[in-house]
Amino acid sequence: MAGSLEILRKGLTALQKHVKKRKTAIEARLTKKERVDDDDAAWLDGPANLIDEQQALDSLENASDYERGLSRLSQGLQAACGRQIQLEAMNAAVETSITDFFQRNE
Repeated sequence: MAGSLEILRKGLTALQKHVKKRKTAIEARLTKKERVDDDDAAWLDGPANLIDEQQALDSLENASDYERGLSRLSQGLQAACGRQIQLEAMNAAVETSITDFFQRNE
């Protein structure tokens, strides 16, 4: 299902852009052998670690059938797909007078 794969690709790209600035700053400190606080280290190992999202996308791109490939993914990789889809849906949302009322998390 090409449309679903495209949504996952866009979601992964959005996630990468979302973490890039902070991740780059932390990695620069690590390169300089500066101390990184526990919150930043946890963030790098957690939300900034997009290995599962990339692995899920790679698996689904190589699957002969998208739905079957999705059902064969581990729960963790299925959750990664969910994060990608959710972020892409949020990015695709159209601003209206109603949505302007609610603050967007970016």
